[in-house]
Amino acid sequence: MLCQIICKSARVAVVTFAVSYCATATADATAIWQSTEEALAKTVLEQSNVVSDFIKLIDDNFISTTDLRLEELKVTIGNDRVPHANVDATELRLPYRYFTNAIQSHAELEESREAALERAIDTVEFTLYHLFGHLIASDNSADSDDIAESVSSWLMIKGFSNGGEQWFSNALAFGRASQLLDGPLEDYWHEHSLYKSRQNTINCWILGSAPKRYSNLLKPVLEPEKRTRHCIAEWNKLDSDMQTLLRDNVRSDSSLITR
Repeated sequence: MLCQIICKSARVAVVTFAVSYCATATADATAIWQSTEEALAKTVLEQSNVVSDFIKLIDDNFISTTDLRLEELKVTIGNDRVPHANVDATELRLPYRYFTNAIQSHAELEESREAALERAIDTVEFTLYHLFGHLIASDNSADSDDIAESVSSWLMIKGFSNGGEQWFSNALAFGRASQLLDGPLEDYWHEHSLYKSRQNTINCWILGSAPKRYSNLLKPVLEPEKRTRHCIAEWNKLDSDMQTLLRDNVRSDSSLITR
């Protein structure tokens, strides 16, 4: 089933890049694959540009500090039990099974193989940025999860021209997958599950960042103007908080900084 989904859907990807995922000389990603299924998944992830776009965004906008050596940032996809951020090694690690499990989960939810694969890629992207948030928070505790959610949302929404649409799709995909998946990864899925309140917070940030552009993403409400005002205030607070939190890590000429 999984092989069939990947093989028939690989055409949705356009760009192929090196196995090392290197975007610059200062950051890289490594994939450790052992089976045919994993090799197929590796190809699809490479062609999606999710990892290479992430590394380029970090390289273009962040600098290293004594506490966080971002020029040594690594993304490794291999045989770990659960996704995690290794703060000491400045490394983000994703199990290959995380991606393949996400594909299987979305195959139960989507009408086409192509859609299931796209949503699985969205799920991986959401997780990758969330793990980076844990690097910023400096640990993987439950208390740091709110910081990770804030950092990842701010970075995606502000870091790309289509960041709001993409983050909306990513969060929705992760939330739906987290309600279905079990097995060795169940602790991660369940601990990080996007409940309605968390999903609404992310959606509010997206709307507040560009109300005219993103109003069509959210469900209609009785008082849309009131919601818009509230979400603009929430986004402005997030933007201010993140620029304060990351002032030592973001380049002075970064487009992430409001001048």
